Amino acid sequence: SGSYVLLTNQYRNRLDDLEVLSENQCEDLDLNPDSEYFEDLSQKKELLFYKGHEVDWLNFFFTDIHNKNHVMSRDKFNDLHKLVLAALFHRDQQLKRKQVMITTLYYQAGSGATTLGRHVLWAFRKNPVRCCVIQRISDNTAKQILE
Repeated sequence: SGSYVLLTNQYRNRLDDLEVLSENQCEDLDLNPDSEYFEDLSQKKELLFYKGHEVDWLNFFFTDIHNKNHVMSRDKFNDLHKLVLAALFHRDQQLKRKQVMITTLYYQAGSGATTLGRHVLWAFRKNPVRCCVIQRISDNTAKQILE
């Protein structure tokens, strides 16, 4: 609908099949960029990512908001971003009525597709688009997405 929705932590925790990405993701952590804790956390998250751990929203936060170099924009970022934009804002009246759009990303294991997909979600978090990562599929997943 393009409107913002307040999502309480209590409600977010009930959506156990989803990892919801909010507009102000990581901003509510009240991190002081001048503190030692901030630098330590930044270095820890960067090191974990470079060692092969899954990218964390904090990696994008440190990259975009605080000019750290945790996550570089990949070659296919713009292509995937355009593909998702086309799916979201397609002018076809039949598609406008759909609440959920699916975009398929073909990849090889270890190629960085998770990072790429999350990077695109991160870019959309400030738009009137609700973003989430499906963590698992259960009998409740569809209901959680549509709520």
